[in-house]
Amino acid sequence: MLNRLLEVLRIPFSVFRLSGEDLMQLLHAGGHSHYLSRHRAGLIIERVRLVSAAFCLLTFAWIGLDFFAFELKTWLILVQLRLVSTTIFLLLAWRWDFEKHLRTGFIMMIMMMANPLIFYGFAYGLFAGQAFTGVAHIVATVYTMLPYIIIAGLSLFPLTALEAVLFALPILAITAFAPQFAGVGEVTDSIATLWILGLILGVYILAGMSQLHSMISLVHQASKDPLTDLLTRRTGTEIIDLYFRISVLHNTPFSVIFFDLDHFKLINDEYGHEAGDEALRNTAKKLHEYLRRSDVIVRWGGEEMVAVLPNTNMDGIKLILNRVLKDWLGNRPDGTPLTASIGVAERISDTIDDWPELIEMADKRMYAAKKSGRARAILCGEEVMVSDQAS
Repeated sequence: MLNRLLEVLRIPFSVFRLSGEDLMQLLHAGGHSHYLSRHRAGLIIERVRLVSAAFCLLTFAWIGLDFFAFELKTWLILVQLRLVSTTIFLLLAWRWDFEKHLRTGFIMMIMMMANPLIFYGFAYGLFAGQAFTGVAHIVATVYTMLPYIIIAGLSLFPLTALEAVLFALPILAITAFAPQFAGVGEVTDSIATLWILGLILGVYILAGMSQLHSMISLVHQASKDPLTDLLTRRTGTEIIDLYFRISVLHNTPFSVIFFDLDHFKLINDEYGHEAGDEALRNTAKKLHEYLRRSDVIVRWGGEEMVAVLPNTNMDGIKLILNRVLKDWLGNRPDGTPLTASIGVAERISDTIDDWPELIEMADKRMYAAKKSGRARAILCGEEVMVSDQAS
């Protein structure tokens, strides 16, 4: 029995075997990337839809059970409440065509929680002072269990500890005070109820954090290139699309820098693929040193890398490129600098309306830099910045 209990609790307790940075991501969403938030929003919305669809059917089907349990007057009131509740669940389950944002997911969660909680409050007032027996007593008791079901259901969602507590507080408050307002409960009953809900809440918070931890790990594995730890092209395009739309919305600069390592094939041919892999890792490390923490670097393919710089105009790009062209991207196995052909594009300066065209423009300028001698950068307006290493 003890071994079984430890096995069940193993995953939740694993959240404590984390680095400080990882643990902070589980406590609050302040350090979450846009990519993680976007995927978390999609998962939350889909699970709200799934749960709402199940409760839509269950809430409607329960009308028949109420008919056999309660007298006609009580049943007619419950029918009205259940039809309203069923309609709300149906609207939440419906596959509306909208952008998946975390805020949207949280609003849907609040509506999903509020629906049975409001039903619970009305039912408590309706049943106040009535003495039920038999089937009616069993069904009425099930009604009082709704808060426990809601708390348990929240464990389906990947939430931070702070989010989990904020979602649970209204449930705890309503559960504690509903009997008092209805005049059918004692203070000691509310304390006992809160104690049980608090225990369930602890498990629910650990379950939500565990789900979030698993999601962060999966997103990291799917989004990062295992060799360089840069973003993969698939993930990078999603982030570029998001940042580009934000740039258009706020009319702010948005730049991309396309890097292609010069004579990279010679490294693999002369020194082996391990040397080539080491060169790529060093390039990724150097790019992180040159760029800001808010910038994004994508391994576009092979020896090609794309730096994504939101809120950066040509003046900011030139400052970065001056550092790159001075120290470059580490050394080749023979000790000479590892240079690159570089193309730059900026949304406002190039008057570009969509991000694929922006990438294409930077790509064309990168090829122009390669053809004109390598170890150089071509910027907007075909301005050229040349390194002393140019051949």
